Amino acid sequence: MKLSTNALLNDLTRPAMDDHDPVSTIVTDSEGTIVSHKDPAWLMRKAASDPHFAAAMAHWQAQGAPIEPQGSALRLGDDVVAMAGVPDADWLVVRSAPAELLLGGPTAGRRQAILIGSVVAVAGGLIILLVMLALLRPLRQLERRALRLISEGFSAQEAWPQAGGELGELARVFQHVLRHRAEMRKSSDELLVKMRAVMANAPAGIAFTRLGRFELVSDQFARMFGYDGARVPGMQSHVICPSDDAHREFMRMATETFAAGGTCDAERELVRADSSRFWARLQGAPVRAGDADAGTIWIFTDITESRRHRE
Repeated sequence: MKLSTNALLNDLTRPAMDDHDPVSTIVTDSEGTIVSHKDPAWLMRKAASDPHFAAAMAHWQAQGAPIEPQGSALRLGDDVVAMAGVPDADWLVVRSAPAELLLGGPTAGRRQAILIGSVVAVAGGLIILLVMLALLRPLRQLERRALRLISEGFSAQEAWPQAGGELGELARVFQHVLRHRAEMRKSSDELLVKMRAVMANAPAGIAFTRLGRFELVSDQFARMFGYDGARVPGMQSHVICPSDDAHREFMRMATETFAAGGTCDAERELVRADSSRFWARLQGAPVRAGDADAGTIWIFTDITESRRHRE
């Protein structure tokens, strides 16, 4: 029998969609000769010579060329090949399709699921981030306000975060602290103004010392020792003594007197900025009894003339 057309089982081997249909179907006899093909040129040729079916036919021959009505399918290279036999006619129906095409549904579904999951995860993360930012905004504002409590330029009129619960209570505590601080600052400023007036107009030399250095001196003290009053704070107190030994001996005596709860009252020879010497009466007392680190207040009186008259 010679076939000149693909009329035999034409409906089976004709492309389902168009000539470019990736699914190919053939019918062979028991010897592997093609008896039906979408391309008439392949009729009566060996199926093993068709690139789409060569691997499938080799596998079929290796299995003993069975004609089994129960269909089977296997993956061969990039294709999935299905075969089923027609026992009465000893025909073999072979269909080949790209594996990517057949598995495209699950693969596309998996990709789509991954894409949707990623989008949902990103969107959920953004929503959580926005919610957290909204919840933490009052806390960040409160943190900035709290850090600015130590700033000199902080204004009590600046807005505070509006929040309830513990955060709102904490904000109210900070506002109370700020008001209290403003009141203390006002009192301190008033006291400082008075202190500066006293230090500027006092007829005697007054000096505050702490840890062996001058912290604050009166104008009369600066004139008495011949120093620029603005430069004295920070200077070591031993510069007004004739020698380091004299300074150590005097400080030992003053420390013992303060420790016993008394005040220091002594006459000492001191040194001016120009190295000239004069006699002065020193009266001293601790700023805070029992706390040497709090400093000492001293009053200096020039007694050079009265000492000369006395002598």
